[in-house]
Amino acid sequence: MDVERIRQFSLALGECSKSLIHVRINAARIQSGQLVDIITAMSMHPQLEELDVSHIYPELGINDCTALATLLRHTITNLQRLILDCNCMNDEGLGIIVNGLSHGSIKDLFIVGHDQYITSNGWKSLATLLENPGCMLENIEMESNDVGDNGALAFANALTNNSTLKKLDMTECGITEEGWTPFSKLLCDTSS
Repeated sequence: MDVERIRQFSLALGECSKSLIHVRINAARIQSGQLVDIITAMSMHPQLEELDVSHIYPELGINDCTALATLLRHTITNLQRLILDCNCMNDEGLGIIVNGLSHGSIKDLFIVGHDQYITSNGWKSLATLLENPGCMLENIEMESNDVGDNGALAFANALTNNSTLKKLDMTECGITEEGWTPFSKLLCDTSS
């Protein structure tokens, strides 16, 4: 999509007389920062429940992540599901989105296939979100990422006092027996 088409699409989204419920922008070649206007236009849709921004090439840039965080923080949308699969997003971008998630109403977060871009530091920032008493997350799907043992430990520690998360999928995340051990303690603790 070139700049003019993105501008026209953003205007159409903003002027749409009916509130959108599901928006999917998938497998698009959009330059870093060009999603900002599209994401901003979504704030005009209070019924918005699901946003899927996946497989964006070449990357979901910092400005795009900032726009998403703003949408999560400051809108009147009913956004409950956020899908950010395979976007070449890095630690900084994830940190920005985590900041937005700490104030939002997201219950389902899908962040699959970022194994080459998000390091254990990025996963630790997501794990700290689970320690926030205002965190609404019930489901995190993050398979096919390089979470590793350090990231797994961060999630296990964060879940100690979390009572909202019901599902955490870390399939194929490079976690060894050492990384899974802290979870066995959590599973045996009936107070959580």
